Amino acid sequence: DDCPYPFAGICGGVVAYKLVQVLYEQNRIPEQEWKDMLEFAAIATVGDVMKLQDENRILVKYGLKKMAQTKNLGLRRLAEKNNLDLGAITAYHIGFVIGPCLNAGGRLKTAKEALALLRAQSEEEAERLAEELKELNDTRKDMTEQGTEAAKLQVESWYQKDKVLVVFLPECHESLAGIIAGRLREYYQKPAIVLTRGEEAVKGSGRSIDEYHMFKKLTEVSDLLLKFGGHPLAAGLSLEEKNIDEFRRRLNENAGLTEEDFKAKVWIDVPMPVGYVTERLVRELSCLEPFGQGNEKPLFAEKSLRIRALCAISSFPHHFGKRSAHYTANSSAIPLQRSCPAGQQIKNGIMPPCFSDIIPLHRTVYQQNAQIFAGVFTFSSDCRTSSASSLRIIRGNTHCIRRQWFLPVPWCQSRRPHARPSCRPGGPGCSGVLRPR
Repeated sequence: DDCPYPFAGICGGVVAYKLVQVLYEQNRIPEQEWKDMLEFAAIATVGDVMKLQDENRILVKYGLKKMAQTKNLGLRRLAEKNNLDLGAITAYHIGFVIGPCLNAGGRLKTAKEALALLRAQSEEEAERLAEELKELNDTRKDMTEQGTEAAKLQVESWYQKDKVLVVFLPECHESLAGIIAGRLREYYQKPAIVLTRGEEAVKGSGRSIDEYHMFKKLTEVSDLLLKFGGHPLAAGLSLEEKNIDEFRRRLNENAGLTEEDFKAKVWIDVPMPVGYVTERLVRELSCLEPFGQGNEKPLFAEKSLRIRALCAISSFPHHFGKRSAHYTANSSAIPLQRSCPAGQQIKNGIMPPCFSDIIPLHRTVYQQNAQIFAGVFTFSSDCRTSSASSLRIIRGNTHCIRRQWFLPVPWCQSRRPHARPSCRPGGPGCSGVLRPR
């Protein structure tokens, strides 16, 4: 609060960037020298999940543009290894592709790997280090998936009724505890703490929901902890292994949470008729980029749309076979029971509850992992139709759908206008609550 700098929300990497700027100016080093480092300030800002507001937004906006012409061999090779076009890179790619690769060395090996990549002076060295970091990140993702499945198994077996999930994974790499805790928090809509066995004590990382101030709750059981720190939504801690059960018991005993707190909430900017969707609107929305923490993508919703045509597609041929299934909404029930929770059907062209995620209106849409099929309405090529022309059913891993125009659509009956289930389709924590931002 006492910081005299005009914008106190910059990260440590940007503080270092500012110091370099001052030192270069004092030593009369050409201005272009420190300006060439702008892309790294942008990576640091997004990677540290800083709010993309004020100076941060400007740093990231122009840092991303600078990245398209980067002279850094390591950054170019890392982008190539991940099939990224630096000319079209966004904050999303930094946060979920470039950033994790650079972090993977520090998580599983040493942070010097990433530093060496960014300082590489030859194509051969950059190629080798980029490949190593890509492999490390792939290993990290596999380990994270294994740890997440093990954690879910524990919850389903023993802790499903707990209000605060405390899971002990002795063999899990301690650097992955926070990621796994975040996955549990998202899946169950409950505060989650993942503990791992360290050299001297059990270490843990937690992720919370808005209704549970994790740091304050940890202070209430500080007598059981060796060290701890954090903020309302995340924390790190260490304790003796013999205290794990008591730690779990006391956190749950004093959780102060109700079932209502476990209902996820999706906030929309405004309900918007489909007829408003035009290419001009999408171009105007792109002026608000870069999107990210503190500057989220605009989210719109429309209710009670009807399906005019439906075509099932999949990257898993054994689920669908060829892309030949085509249905219209004229029949009383479209035979897609397998794709609906609890055996529900799409009747009279109206989507059942818990069927699909809301997605932002954008040129490129990344559809996240889903337990069941996720529905996406697409529009005609001129982007001016007043109703959905088809429905895409997508299953499995992240899909990138290009050159399409999408509108987020809730398909459910709810106690509020423009409401929808705001959880993973058919998963725990389904609320049916959609609220304006």
